[in-house]
Amino acid sequence: MVKLLIRVALLLTALVGIAVVGVFFLITAYSKTRPTTGDETKANAVLAEVHEALNMDAWRETGAIRWNFAGRQKHIWDRRRHLSQVSWGKYKVLQSLDRQTSLVYENGTLVEGEKARVARERAWAFFINDSFWLQPFDNLQQEGIRRSVVSWNGEDALFIEYLSGGLTPGDAYLWLIDKNTHLPHGWHMWVKILPIGGLWTSWEDWAALSTGAQIATKHKFPIFNLQITEIAAAPDIQSLENGQDPFAPLLNKDSGQPPAIATSQPTTGKPVSDDSTSP
Repeated sequence: MVKLLIRVALLLTALVGIAVVGVFFLITAYSKTRPTTGDETKANAVLAEVHEALNMDAWRETGAIRWNFAGRQKHIWDRRRHLSQVSWGKYKVLQSLDRQTSLVYENGTLVEGEKARVARERAWAFFINDSFWLQPFDNLQQEGIRRSVVSWNGEDALFIEYLSGGLTPGDAYLWLIDKNTHLPHGWHMWVKILPIGGLWTSWEDWAALSTGAQIATKHKFPIFNLQITEIAAAPDIQSLENGQDPFAPLLNKDSGQPPAIATSQPTTGKPVSDDSTSP
């Protein structure tokens, strides 16, 4: 029995060692040194070319959009009224993006208290992350964002540094831009949540929304792909939702009327984690 336990302990030690070596290899193989801030005077011209390629004027006229992020979260974003619906597992959260009001449903039933608070925080984090992957080029001229052009492998690249604001200030992204189309074809990320600095991710399979704005629907990571699917857009929420207003319960709450019970269940996507049935 003692010998068996020793063998098991040795095996576990070996497996841990292999895992540590594997993680070290990944970090070493894919990490890149973060560049220093480059020429800020050239950034606006490069950004203007990208904005034209993405048809950002059409994006700003896109009043409502729906999408599925990586098979995990489903979103409806009313951009005109600054409202968001996020659905995952058995949860659906309606929220105003000024964070003043929200409603949380579990299997279609309104919930409150600590469970609602946790789900609300997850929905907010999901929206911030997933909408950024949907369209990261809007509002890049706000305060707290530094834009510059740096040389990367002999080519000009757009370096965006988020100095303040958002969930993770200090993050930076180096955009590689196609010389002919002026569409981004990938970025290197230096972000707090990843141990690999400068991780490369592609931006590809660009598709035009019905409003004309361009959205990248596929992102290749070193070991997996992330896709944005079920995309639909319209000038306003009524056009997107066939005359219906999914945010009516939230607006009723704001007006002092009792919030309505959800008329449909949240659509279950792939689990975010093993415990995705809880917020």
